[in-house]
Amino acid sequence: MGWLKSTNPDRKALGFSLIFANIPFGRISTVMMGGGDEMVVTRHLLKQDFSRTQLILICSALVLLIVIPPVYKAWQVLTNRRAWLYLIGFLTLPLLFLLVYVLTGLNSLLTMGFLATPWIMGTPVFITLHTAIALAGLIFLRKNLLSVAATD
Repeated sequence: MGWLKSTNPDRKALGFSLIFANIPFGRISTVMMGGGDEMVVTRHLLKQDFSRTQLILICSALVLLIVIPPVYKAWQVLTNRRAWLYLIGFLTLPLLFLLVYVLTGLNSLLTMGFLATPWIMGTPVFITLHTAIALAGLIFLRKNLLSVAATD
């Protein structure tokens, strides 16, 4: 959030990107449905002291308290007259991509057994290959990413 105040456009863009890299709407929605890593931690910390509904409410409140301030600050940085559309786009489109590409596409291939053999620390070969391709793309495009950030 602090990088959003920077006068350096690269640092400001990085701060904005990091806020939405966590897919905040995905975090909120999975917790409110009773799932996600946050719920696993909440269940572990609070043990059996609360009902499922109470755990969802507690965890949802905590996630909202953590997620809303950075998203609000990111919205304030947007100067476009339709900033609210950009905000909705950054909140929903990455989640939609994740649901379609990763959870439907990649998981379907793994379920069918495509390169599903566990390899490094139990991770399927397919996931390691996918991560390596994404890393190679990032390295290959890094100069383009920085030049776009510098011209905006």
